[in-house]
Amino acid sequence: MSKQLLRKSLRKLLDLVPNDEVARQSKVVTETLEQLVLQKSKDLGRPLSIGCYMGMDYQAEVQTLDLLKWMFGCTDTISRVFLPRCTTTGNTGQVSLRSNRPDHPHLVFLQVPSWSDVTAMKPEGKYKLREPPMPHITQSKLLMPPQMDLMVVPGVGFAPDTGARIGWGAGYYDDFFQRYLLQHDHLPYLVGICLKEQITQKIQCEPHDQQMDCLVVGDGSTVHF
Repeated sequence: MSKQLLRKSLRKLLDLVPNDEVARQSKVVTETLEQLVLQKSKDLGRPLSIGCYMGMDYQAEVQTLDLLKWMFGCTDTISRVFLPRCTTTGNTGQVSLRSNRPDHPHLVFLQVPSWSDVTAMKPEGKYKLREPPMPHITQSKLLMPPQMDLMVVPGVGFAPDTGARIGWGAGYYDDFFQRYLLQHDHLPYLVGICLKEQITQKIQCEPHDQQMDCLVVGDGSTVHF
């Protein structure tokens, strides 16, 4: 099955998931991921720098507000929290990696100082996302991918046997992973989180696709790769 058809199939399935079921599974994922983060910090012997996404209110996917609230309350475990913002290479001055367009869409991850900064964010833009404000800077290097120990990654579907991921179709995360590798030569520990309805065995990977290091599912299961 092509990615386009698989994505369409998974979207139809997710449209049938009730809001209360999304909330229930999100709670399970949050509790599981909290323990994973605590163990990761213990293993490294220091607080972690973490990237996370903000769940879309209108989309059936794991919601992350409770997880983020917990992160900002765990200063002994988490030193910095980064959230994504959709922008373009025209705004940041960075190069276009996947096309010859001079103004290619891409993600930047910006440090968010506090939980109150998160709650102040309002849905805006094409995708109605809650995003950190773009800083007023003139040096594009300040928007290059920051060093992160662990990154919580969204997707429309994940494969439980390989950690393969299929995104929502815009290519933002594929582009960011490539930029991160160019900046740091290695990726953070990638944790895909999903509802049980997003599990699929049909993902056909392409060379640019990045597999997850761990998968946390709304049914309480955790898979390490």
